[in-house]
Formats: sequence, C-alpha cells, structure tokens
Amino acid sequence: MPTSSLKMLIFSNDKMGSLYKSILSVVEPISLAKTYRVIIEESSRLVEAEYGAIFMMKDGILKETYSTLSRESDIQPRKNDYCYKSCRNRQIYIFGKKEIKRLYPFMQNTKSLVLIPLFYGSQSLGISVLRSSRIFHFDRKKVGILKLFASVAGLKIRNTYLREETKRQLKYRKEFTALASHELKTPLTIISLYTQLIEKKIIENKPIKDDWFITIQTQVDKWTLVTNS
Repeated sequence: MPTSSLKMLIFSNDKMGSLYKSILSVVEPISLAKTYRVIIEESSRLVEAEYGAIFMMKDGILKETYSTLSRESDIQPRKNDYCYKSCRNRQIYIFGKKEIKRLYPFMQNTKSLVLIPLFYGSQSLGISVLRSSRIFHFDRKKVGILKLFASVAGLKIRNTYLREETKRQLKYRKEFTALASHELKTPLTIISLYTQLIEKKIIENKPIKDDWFITIQTQVDKWTLVTNS
C-alpha cells in the first residue's frame, strides 16, 4: 500500500489519528523529564482527561516523577492498592465515581480515574494516572488504543533513561580520565625534573643531595599506586 494511502487510512479514524499523533510526539528525542510530561499530555488528550501523573517503580516503591497536580491533592499509591496491581499485572484499571469515592475518598469532584501500566519487555516501570471531573466512556477499541500507547510510552521511557545514563557514564569516564592523566603526569614531571638536576650535578662534578633520591622514590611510589588502583 502506498505511504499516502496508508496515512489516509490511519487518519480516516479520529481516534487512531489521535493515537498516531500522540505516538509521534512521544518518540521524539527529548529528555526524560520532558518525556514524562509529554506522555501525560498525550494520554490525557486521548481520553480527554484533565489531570495526570506518572509514578515510576524504584526499589519496589511507586514514586511520583511527574504530576499536573500538587503533591498534596494527588493520588498517593499504597502497597497492594490498584496502583501497584496495575503495575504488577500490567492491567489497565478504569474507575467510575462510586468506586473512586470508596477507594480514594479524597478525590473530590473526580468522576473518572484510569490507571495505565508502563512497562518494557518483562520489566514493569511504573504507572500513569489520569483523572477527570467528567465521566469517561470506554469501549474495547479505546482500551486497546491506551494499551498500544502505553507500550510505546514504556519503550520511550526505557530508551531515554538508557541514553541519559550513557551520557552520564561518558561524562564520568571523561572526568576520571582527566583526573588520572593529571595524577600520572605530576609524579612523572617531578621525576623528570630531579633526574635532569642530578644529571647536571654529575656533569658539573658537584655533590648530589640525598633527599633528591628520596623525592624521586616517593614520586615513583605515587605513580605505581595510581597505575595499580
């Protein structure tokens, strides 16, 4: 099928067209912090949510990494609640007003709540939480769209994390190389200077101080310590 025909087919359906645009926004090369923000913005747009947050799993605990709400008024995952179940089971949970009132009574004026797992391969990364004061109407197709978007979002988070971690490691390596170079050059420079000084004294047939040899040996020991560490 020609590319132009494929694009027309995708955008002939409004929801699939929105998904296509959302995926394009997420896969752009951006920072990890901006990735979280874009994921919430685009997933909120897909379901017409008003508020959103992302919680990433760290040391077995879901910790907030991005939110459009203040920390005091946002959802706080508790062990064995649906946030952890969504992350662990990779299942989307959709709650209405009555369920929200029972499970999260502090969410006043919230009529719809969606928990979307974020994962990469077999690794659970966290969840995104979408809220609205309006009632969400979900069918199988809409849930499928959320699942597809969530899989792309998880892949993007993982890839962005690896890219930034690689940059950090390269920076540390560069700094270490510069430090090691300095630590190696310093004793070698001193050894060279004292060797030249001793050579000059020998040529001039003048006495050589004993502490010059001690200094040279000290610098040799330092150089050996750096190269062996």
